[in-house]
Amino acid sequence: SLPEIVTRSQPSLAETDGQSKNTRVFEKPRHRQLAARARAYGGRIGKRIGVMLTAAALLSVMLIPLHESANIGMYDYGTMKFDWTTDPSAWLKPADPAYSDYNVLLDGHAHTTLSDGRLTPEQLVEYAIAQGFNALVVTDHNTVAGGLQAERYARKKYAGRFVVIPGMEYSNCRVHMNLIDINATVAGSSNGGAYPSDDEIQRVIAHTHAQGGLAIINHIPWSTRILERLGHARLPGHPSVKALVDWGIDGFEVINQATFDMPTLQFMRAHNSSHLLFMTGSDVHAPGKAYAWTVLKVPVFTKEAIMNEIRAGRTS
Repeated sequence: SLPEIVTRSQPSLAETDGQSKNTRVFEKPRHRQLAARARAYGGRIGKRIGVMLTAAALLSVMLIPLHESANIGMYDYGTMKFDWTTDPSAWLKPADPAYSDYNVLLDGHAHTTLSDGRLTPEQLVEYAIAQGFNALVVTDHNTVAGGLQAERYARKKYAGRFVVIPGMEYSNCRVHMNLIDINATVAGSSNGGAYPSDDEIQRVIAHTHAQGGLAIINHIPWSTRILERLGHARLPGHPSVKALVDWGIDGFEVINQATFDMPTLQFMRAHNSSHLLFMTGSDVHAPGKAYAWTVLKVPVFTKEAIMNEIRAGRTS
């Protein structure tokens, strides 16, 4: 798990500095041997190992929320079936009473095995149905393939009962952004995608709009949280909300998993940003609790009708 990666990398770095008080962390003879070799070679081997482990830990931190990764890999998800159902309408109350008679319950953020999720696109559809959703936006990291596969499955097995909206989560070390209702993967930045420039992020937004899609900024509290073990924000250089609005972003994910992004909501209200969209998402990577629901009412149950309501901002 991620905490183990970080914990193990720190003693390795300490060993390269020759700090004898930290050598006692290693109890096994092999660890002592490695530590001695690292010191014998002037710490070069230890430093390289430490850098690699730290880099691996940093990449994991950039992509997956901690509580999602805590038990990931412990189960054989490929054999899981979801043959139960939940009816959230029995207790779910929309924030806006005007939507109390909703007929669409949407999860706006989810992942499959085509990126870092643990459920196949087909399993994800079954899981969403079991959780009581009847619409789902599939947003694998940097690819729309999972969304398109899930959409084909839903159309074949649940036509008229469940709708999948293909999308992708444009993910890098500056920003995570859902690109929804697209049919082709939107390419990232020219430098490999790790640290896109402001112009490159704006180009991604423009390319999304050219496909008729929407660009939604995800989980700002998660992205901008300062992590003591890193010494900086999880995603350094995250654009400000104002800058993103100026760049033409369509909306913000104000609820991600169990986190409510009140500051972003307050900004949108204070600046009369009525054209901006509010979305929620479970950001599911593996089966767990359902935290967030976007509700709306459509005259006909189709993907087009759902997207029309989302674009018009008629959601709660």
